[in-house]
Amino acid sequence: MSLPLAASLGGSLIVIGVVLLISLLLLLADRLVLTPRARLTVDDVVTKAGQPIRLRALVERDILPFLDPPLPAKEVVFHLVESSGRRAVGSARTNANGIAEIARPPAESHGRSRYVATLQDSLKADDAELIVDVLSPETPVLVIDIDRTIADASSIGQALRENRRIRAVAGAPEALRTLASRFALVFLTARDHVFRAKTIEWLQSNGFPEAPVLLRGKRYWRQKAEDYKRERLAQMAAHVTLTAGVGDLPADARVYRERSMRAYLIGRAKADGAITLHDWNAILEDLRQSPATQGN
Repeated sequence: MSLPLAASLGGSLIVIGVVLLISLLLLLADRLVLTPRARLTVDDVVTKAGQPIRLRALVERDILPFLDPPLPAKEVVFHLVESSGRRAVGSARTNANGIAEIARPPAESHGRSRYVATLQDSLKADDAELIVDVLSPETPVLVIDIDRTIADASSIGQALRENRRIRAVAGAPEALRTLASRFALVFLTARDHVFRAKTIEWLQSNGFPEAPVLLRGKRYWRQKAEDYKRERLAQMAAHVTLTAGVGDLPADARVYRERSMRAYLIGRAKADGAITLHDWNAILEDLRQSPATQGN
């Protein structure tokens, strides 16, 4: 490379760096001073009749992706969504970790209810909706991973791509709409919780049936995806009947098998005790015929 060309290239890189730095500083000034915002994130709930229902919300300062410290002492109000509108059912202030939580009376029968959490603060945050599924003891639960299982994107790819550029895996929406008549569905993903709204919007726009969506609350560098899913399944297993699970990685199969669930891997991955099938039509057919699920 000639010296003039190298000097020209170096000068261009410096200009690009300066522009990026200025853009970042302007964005930080906007988020910190001009239009400061908070992020309100909620958890869907899967439980059984007779158990107290715990509603939980996380409040964070919305500065940049993954730069969002928790906000303590912020009041969150939870509203039950009824046919006549919203009705406030309780409020709580966030703790040092930014978490606000209330307990609702146990549901007497199975069914789905909807809630909305709102932040009462000078910092603005979008309202956050959640669903509570109360299941009967005999209801079989089918757990579904998202990335590379029903979405044609990796966990990193989904973070970088717009929803309109992420395709559904062939046959997945149709298969899950059929299975929803026999199973209670739960989407269990190791996506970061900051992608909750994006994930739900993608599921809706691609025709998937509505179901609880559970995302990782801890950052990926603080908790492995496998450990997160193991933890979530243990929480659900204390209340509901976990019957089967679908994923794309051997780690998915491991955590399903640890709970004596029927484990499916879609694609080519294999794991001890798991059933590897190449598409959702095959998974649908196997679940229809499996003695472990028939009659449930």
